[in-house]
Amino acid sequence: MGTLRRAIICGAGISGLSAAAFLARTGWQVVVVDQAQGPRPQGYMIDFFGPGWQAADQLGIIPRIRELGYQVQRLEYVDQLGNSRASLPFARFAGVVRGELTSILRPDLELAVREALPSGVDVRYGRTVSAVGQSLNSVTATVDDGRVLEADLLIGADGIHSAVRELVFGPEEEFFHFLGFQVGAYSFVDPDLAALIGDRVAVTDTRNEAMFFYLLRDGRTTAMAVHRTGDPALPADPRALLRSRYRRLG
Repeated sequence: MGTLRRAIICGAGISGLSAAAFLARTGWQVVVVDQAQGPRPQGYMIDFFGPGWQAADQLGIIPRIRELGYQVQRLEYVDQLGNSRASLPFARFAGVVRGELTSILRPDLELAVREALPSGVDVRYGRTVSAVGQSLNSVTATVDDGRVLEADLLIGADGIHSAVRELVFGPEEEFFHFLGFQVGAYSFVDPDLAALIGDRVAVTDTRNEAMFFYLLRDGRTTAMAVHRTGDPALPADPRALLRSRYRRLG
């Protein structure tokens, strides 16, 4: 028998859980810690394809992703009243990637990966890594409850503001590169708007702002807003910012 290999993964999102699943399937003992108290229900819609699809296929979760996802029929740019200005069948996008495309909410994609975890993976919510150490033979991660975990591999999958990266490599500002955009996502119930959207992605935009609307099977509408900005700081009042910047789009 070979030596047991151990991994600590900080972050129980899509990347962290995927890494845990792949490692555990090849015999690694895996502990995953995440600062959230449990799986996050919030998230935006993802048009899922490409390398992520290939990884999901290797995990054997494509049928589940198709079950949880949405087969959008077309993408339409609309005016302030919702009237189509330009339209493109989604089948054209799907054809380019051999049909390996579906639209899925981020928490649903995370759910599909989480369901694929081998039973031995130890996922600990409500925990953060407060210190990292390294020797010639192992790496240690001190968790905020005082426990020290020792492993052969530490993976920082804790997002754009990664605590693991800062503990290992230094302050975030030495690595952070702002691309000039902010993104907001939310869902709401509006039967009239839902009837207007139907089975399409409705996109209303200008040069500096864009909004994407998808109708969910439970009757909610999920929206994603993207705008250009020179300020990387998050707004003090996101709702007020969305209202002021996007009101003119209808």
